[in-house]
Amino acid sequence: MTTVLDPRDLRFLLYELLEVEQLTTRPRFAEQGREVYDAVLDTAQAVAETHYLPNRKRNDQEEPTVVDGRVVTQPELKPAFHATAEAGIIASTHDAERGGLQLPHVVASAAIAWLEAANIGSASYPMLTAGAANLIAAFGSEAQKSRWLPPMLEGRFGGTMALTEPDAGSGLADLRTIAIPQPDGTYRLEGATSGSPRASTSSRRTSSIWCSPASSARPRARRGSRSSSSRSTSSDPTAAPASRTTSRSAD
Repeated sequence: MTTVLDPRDLRFLLYELLEVEQLTTRPRFAEQGREVYDAVLDTAQAVAETHYLPNRKRNDQEEPTVVDGRVVTQPELKPAFHATAEAGIIASTHDAERGGLQLPHVVASAAIAWLEAANIGSASYPMLTAGAANLIAAFGSEAQKSRWLPPMLEGRFGGTMALTEPDAGSGLADLRTIAIPQPDGTYRLEGATSGSPRASTSSRRTSSIWCSPASSARPRARRGSRSSSSRSTSSDPTAAPASRTTSRSAD
């Protein structure tokens, strides 16, 4: 039996406790069933045990470094990332028309559990990519979706949350930076920001901010905030929604 997760426990939670097979009565999941879900879980287990578990300790010992202006990670990370994308796990909940598996979130979460149990540090790279892709899928224009979703879901681009603020740490609920729409279609960012620990190792950086319809909705600054900044984002219609981004291929 694997030392990562107990497959029997996972299936008990899905099929007996949560009764996920009932979701197949919904049109979105009508062509799926337990055989599909079991295959997804088996694939996730194989990816976890082959690409994530063996380098769990090394992942903690060898942090990313910058060499000659390029970010260098431990060598097992790249094949793990691509194996995850090839297995469809990054695109697991996305529409089939966009190359996704169109899985229920609960089944996708069970698949992701294998990766995170094996090596949560390395698993955060594809999972943050999935999170950024979900943001674009939910709020992006069709032009943005067409430009960014294919390379992200295929594992050619990576994504992350490039935050934080001086007094917010990694607490998204504590962010006070906001984006105020401008007449010319740009956004003016107001607040204090600083880099994310993982931002420099990501292929695509997305800053998480509050979007406000008017400056009067701006949250009050928290005590202890040390600085503030204001900038306008690009009006490029295909730029990532309400974000500041940089580009680098995941290859």
